[in-house]
Amino acid sequence: MAKSAFKRGLGIDALQSVKALLDTEIGRRIKEEPKLNICIREDYVNIYCNGSSILKFTPCPDRYEIHYKYTQEPKSGNYLALNLDCGDLVVGNFNLSKLINDPDCYIGEYVCGEKEHLARYLSSDQSPTIIDLEVAYTCKRKGKSGRDYVAKRIDLAVIENNKLQLIEVKIDTDGRLRSEKDGDQEILEQMQSYREFIASESANIIQSYKTIAQNIIDLDLVHKMGGTPKFTAENLKEFIRNEECLAVEPVLLIIETGKSKIGRNGINHWDRLLSQFDRLGFPPPRIWASQ
Repeated sequence: MAKSAFKRGLGIDALQSVKALLDTEIGRRIKEEPKLNICIREDYVNIYCNGSSILKFTPCPDRYEIHYKYTQEPKSGNYLALNLDCGDLVVGNFNLSKLINDPDCYIGEYVCGEKEHLARYLSSDQSPTIIDLEVAYTCKRKGKSGRDYVAKRIDLAVIENNKLQLIEVKIDTDGRLRSEKDGDQEILEQMQSYREFIASESANIIQSYKTIAQNIIDLDLVHKMGGTPKFTAENLKEFIRNEECLAVEPVLLIIETGKSKIGRNGINHWDRLLSQFDRLGFPPPRIWASQ
């Protein structure tokens, strides 16, 4: 894997193709269904339902793909091609409308653990203003040559106080938040990687998300971003005009499920984590109690 510069957003031709999709019967359902998120990549889009990517649309030429496990169709490669037919996206006996109507039937078994709690958070009255899910990037693999890179993902990109904020999400049962040896918590390495990504790719991140913001306005998708109070197109235009629109530090959001923060030998893992975040200069982790 070679390192590539971070780039997101729809060019003119791709934008017109996505507009055309959203003007179809199934596209209007995608556009208006609250539980679906539309995430813009580099000249293609992913549609998410409850935190799972259920459709990839690559325009010019148009191609619709879904992972076979969500369709209840026989496996024929990991991804199946869908056809736009009679106002729906269809493969075999499956159509996307069925999944939208009854997501538990088709993707319920895959929305578990962190994804389940994240889905609750995104649908709660404390939901952030989401501009992207699963922000993927490449970084150098430690201890390897400069040509050896690994793909990583940050869970959320949101707009807060007119700035783009990248957020990693963990549930409190995640072992990466804990370690018998203080300072060895795996989350610390993750957060450092995110910090380095933001620092090294800041210009590309800003350009990408300003392009995405304009795409969202052009596609009339501001209502899909959520947030409290309700986010508006004018808010998004203010973000585009802001010259300092990127938060330079990543944030950790911990979803509380009720697990004790006290480990073996009376170790208080929460205090340890706060101490390490303070030592490394990261913002204190945020907390959200899952319902």
